[in-house]
Amino acid sequence: MEFGSDFHYCDYTTGRSLLDIYRDANLYIDGRQALIDIIRDNKWRCVWVPSYYCYEFIESVIPYIEVKFYDYTPYEDLTKVIHRLEVSSDDAIVIANFFGISTQYDFSLGCTIIEDHSHDLISDWAKNSKADWCFASLRKTLPIADGGILWSPKGHKLPTQPSHTVKGEELATNRYRAMTMKRQYLNGEKICKDAFRDIYIQTENEFGTLPISSISHQSMDILSQLDVTEWYNRKKRNWKFVTENILTDEEIRILMPINCDCSNYPFSIVMQFRTNSMRDNFRSQLIKNEIYPAILWDIPEDKCLSSQDFSRRMLSIHCDGRYSVSDIVVLTDRINNIIQCLKS
Repeated sequence: MEFGSDFHYCDYTTGRSLLDIYRDANLYIDGRQALIDIIRDNKWRCVWVPSYYCYEFIESVIPYIEVKFYDYTPYEDLTKVIHRLEVSSDDAIVIANFFGISTQYDFSLGCTIIEDHSHDLISDWAKNSKADWCFASLRKTLPIADGGILWSPKGHKLPTQPSHTVKGEELATNRYRAMTMKRQYLNGEKICKDAFRDIYIQTENEFGTLPISSISHQSMDILSQLDVTEWYNRKKRNWKFVTENILTDEEIRILMPINCDCSNYPFSIVMQFRTNSMRDNFRSQLIKNEIYPAILWDIPEDKCLSSQDFSRRMLSIHCDGRYSVSDIVVLTDRINNIIQCLKS
């Protein structure tokens, strides 16, 4: 049994879909295209983004607008950080619900507010947002090969709905082929692991070069059927089991929701370690036990020190709806065994 990394082709329950929640939304091949599209459609002077963020995402935005950074790391007081900024009415600012554990802010700014809900698509914050714009990468939390979404809680006119493109459909087809191969591999069939891993890596790099494209036909079919609340509830059940049963201490801790609100759907099990070396040692042990964590994100050396430090001491472990209760018991046992071994 393996845990983590890209989704394999998953079974899911049909029911109320994400499209039933956000009826007036644009759908893209990728989340970054949603932000790029509203940047191209507006005349902002610059866009502010947090220092703790995905810099590959930021690089895709730089050709379209000046990007400025504000120093912000999860668990800091966002209100204090934002109010120190000198923003103008011609600016836009991106605010993210990191790991689905942040709490909704309560302030207004004299500029355009854009929220990133990639880590929790159906929180009360996302569904009742007061921002000008909201966007998300769908494939971060849903079992689809591609997808991004854009909506405006304030009812701003959306850019023209993107069209399907040949390159976009080809990329999605290749990723679904990799997802199918991974499922076969996990089921014990004779599939070379490197074969589907290479496809994931290649297509991940291709997302940044695609023209603005609609979500693929296959992802649209899944998205319109998948019961998004049931899928998220599976993850929340799994997250709750792990966080209640993992052996943490002052050396290793689990990041919990800032405000224990039942409307939160945490993105993953986010672990934070006392030192970078401890994190790296733990990560290598996880991989030996076929648990493949993510590091969010690689923060450049010239950016905020607290953001760099947070990145160097954290790991994100997937616990989403692809895993059953029995799978999660195995995951928890493996993590606890590693913790005990490292302490002995």
